[in-house]
Amino acid sequence: MGLIKSEGIVLSSKKYSETSLILHVYTLSDGMRSMIVSGVRKSRSKNQAAIYQIPYILQLVFYANNRDKLERIKEASLSIHYQHINRDVVKSSIATLMIEIFRNSIYEKESNPSYYGFLKSSLLHVDQCTESLANYPLKFLLSFSQVLGFRPMDNWNESCPIFDTYEGSFVSLDQSNSYCLTPEASASLFKLLKEDYESIHQIIINRLERAYLIDKLIQYYKLHLENFKELKSLSILRQVLS
Repeated sequence: MGLIKSEGIVLSSKKYSETSLILHVYTLSDGMRSMIVSGVRKSRSKNQAAIYQIPYILQLVFYANNRDKLERIKEASLSIHYQHINRDVVKSSIATLMIEIFRNSIYEKESNPSYYGFLKSSLLHVDQCTESLANYPLKFLLSFSQVLGFRPMDNWNESCPIFDTYEGSFVSLDQSNSYCLTPEASASLFKLLKEDYESIHQIIINRLERAYLIDKLIQYYKLHLENFKELKSLSILRQVLS
């Protein structure tokens, strides 16, 4: 049983026995891993236990094991010290939603540096951003769909002004169905597709339309990814962004 050293992002953490935690961690070296860390919930180890939480980025040393078994963490330390995510309720809620979307979308246990790099850079952007992040969850969903291989086509025009989540493209009004967005929301979606992260705060989207767009993009994910679950953290985000 050899040791593996890797950076990893905590995707979930739950209590186990009196003093241990079971984690799902997406590692740079080996992709999705289920791990156990022992003894960290003892009174003298409370500070150590705090790092094993969503969405911390850790430097890990763990024992390689059969992929169907829990792998034991030998050592762990913070790789990134967040400046704001820990203390800002909006940034924390957005980061939690991103983690849940990622975990719902990725099941492969093999290393994928592009997936890892996307999630890490997205978390760091949220932590460091000084502009409004109200549109960020929408941009994250669109950008992550590109990483996963089903990014919407950016073929909006006057003849094709509505987005169809089933087709993944903009279609004409006479093709409208239950999978289609309103023309107004479709125009906003197209703007989000075209703008980069640094300028999405300039796109004016009201609270109701933003909630509608998130629901439609979740529908889009469910249509294109098997077993994509309901997002438990979405209701909290709606409250802090209201």
